[in-house]
Amino acid sequence: MSGRRIFCASGFLALCLSPLNAWAALVGGFDVIDTFHFLDARKGNPNAVRQGVFESFGIDLTPVPGTTVSASQGAFSGNVPYLNSPALPNQFFLAVPYDPARTGAIDLALTNPGINSGLTAHVLTRTLDGVAPPPFVTDVTLTGGGLAPTISWVRPAGYIPSSQSISIFDGTHLTPTGASTLIFNANISATASAFTIPNGVLAVGTRYGFGVQLDEHQATDVALSGTLVARSRSFVDFTTLAPNFQGTVALPTLGIDTNLNDNRGAPFQFNIAVSAGVPLLIDPVVASGYVYRTGAGDPLISSVALPDIGDPSFDLYLWNGSQFVFDSVLAPGVRHTFATPVDRFQVRGIDTALGVDPTNTLGFVTELVFAGDGRFTGTQTPITVAVPEPEAYSMLLAGLGMLGWMRQRRKSTAALPGILVNRV
Repeated sequence: MSGRRIFCASGFLALCLSPLNAWAALVGGFDVIDTFHFLDARKGNPNAVRQGVFESFGIDLTPVPGTTVSASQGAFSGNVPYLNSPALPNQFFLAVPYDPARTGAIDLALTNPGINSGLTAHVLTRTLDGVAPPPFVTDVTLTGGGLAPTISWVRPAGYIPSSQSISIFDGTHLTPTGASTLIFNANISATASAFTIPNGVLAVGTRYGFGVQLDEHQATDVALSGTLVARSRSFVDFTTLAPNFQGTVALPTLGIDTNLNDNRGAPFQFNIAVSAGVPLLIDPVVASGYVYRTGAGDPLISSVALPDIGDPSFDLYLWNGSQFVFDSVLAPGVRHTFATPVDRFQVRGIDTALGVDPTNTLGFVTELVFAGDGRFTGTQTPITVAVPEPEAYSMLLAGLGMLGWMRQRRKSTAALPGILVNRV
């Protein structure tokens, strides 16, 4: 991620060094390995990083202990934290929401009480003038069980980036700042569409984030060719599967929770090809229920089957044009065919006391069958548990008694195997 750099050591006298000098990387006692400044477009998830378009910048240098880095550009200023990553052990990194009006170079100020009598050294990054983010990948899938699965993806038709890279985050063992830990990073071929995770990276029982990164490099300036200027990152969430697992799990991204007070979480956003009559299994985090909805122009949903997780039954609600109304009780492990295909439905009554691990890839697999060919770009939104007010307890208990009677009913149809689609 190297770029054109200007180095200055400041004290009573400022000294700016040309990057063409053989000793230019030594700035005020700091060994500056690299600087970077790029446009960073992300489809995020709770395991890895925020989504949106960001301005990412920082520096790789030694020594790390005792060193602090701050950044400034016009009216903007802030501290650049140490990444604390095993994959990038010398990196200080910061991402801020992208402001199109702020594309100039970042002034990085380096200080360390034990270096150069505590004087501050300055390094300038490249600019972002004329930079646009690359597109995102789609159809991200995981194939195979064990600790070395293969993750595949599809780039937009006809698009080949300057390069590609992948990253893996550990969402169980967090950094001191509470962020997921970057544990693996690798550059791959610009035309690659799959990556097999090497042995020794993953562990059983750990939650991971996987990032597919499409990189654009500066090519108009010979001195800057090879410099990363823009990146799109599509993040998905996964856990390891049983060693004997032979299927394929499709991995969606996470949308934005636009209403924090509606007892619903952020929607799980899918973007995957579907075929009429072929089951598609989707698996989000466990909640008390879910709202399933197709995207604009998607094929309608003709049937659904819910997993056997120890809950004797689930409640199906259909959309009447203005609200969800109760339709029937579904037994686990069997398929329910709708009288007419639907664009949305709701499942309630999932017993959260069962303790299903929300990071388990096969924790709550829902099977959908579509009425036509096309793409499923819809969402599955979890319904969170709302604690009732004290005066509502008597009504709640009465309702549970009725619910117990309703759950004695069953519908039985054949369950079919399908593609597994994991939650983000």
